[in-house]
Amino acid sequence: MNSIHYPTVSRDQETARRRYQRARDKANQLGLYVFVNDATDWVIASSLADADAVSVEQSGSPIEPGCELDWKRLPHDRVLVLHMDDGRGRVEQTCAEWIAEQGRSFLGSTNY
Repeated sequence: MNSIHYPTVSRDQETARRRYQRARDKANQLGLYVFVNDATDWVIASSLADADAVSVEQSGSPIEPGCELDWKRLPHDRVLVLHMDDGRGRVEQTCAEWIAEQGRSFLGSTNY
């Protein structure tokens, strides 16, 4: 007779799944997403126009005509690894977790 084996889920995996689900729910409630432009800047914003606004707030200068930023929205379950300047070093989280932690903000850049 064949036996059925159910895959086991470790406590760490279950904790990570629940943490992601809570973060995803909060991101959806806030209506925020992570956007990236040309793989150089990452922002948390509510729309493409808001992504531009967050970028302008960070840089302190307006976007010049003809230099519009090409933002792409990332899915909430996409994992981003950032090197944090706040002493935490390398931090790996899903987009939803970054949104839940940071709110609307400039998340990072490869240009700094």
